[in-house]
Amino acid sequence: MHLWNGSLFYAPNMKKTDFNQLIKSPKTHLNQVAKTTIKLWLKKFPYCEIIYQVDLLKSKKNNDLDFYEKLQITSLYSKNRKNLFLLINPDIS
Repeated sequence: MHLWNGSLFYAPNMKKTDFNQLIKSPKTHLNQVAKTTIKLWLKKFPYCEIIYQVDLLKSKKNNDLDFYEKLQITSLYSKNRKNLFLLINPDIS
């Protein structure tokens, strides 16, 4: 069931195809995912590197205070820190 919560997309029971689409191109669908949904995914899939990256991108876009804390955690789960750096700094590539 997909529910619109203002401009954010809240989907606790998101279909696999929607989830896969978000994972394949997180930057294009980032605005549609609520922070609470990302937190649910992190609890459900605690070792999924891509969900941590989505969470980090969302924090950077919103200029959250906890961005650097999330960066540290995401870097621990990242298998390629150079790609992580380029993900959050696309202008440098």
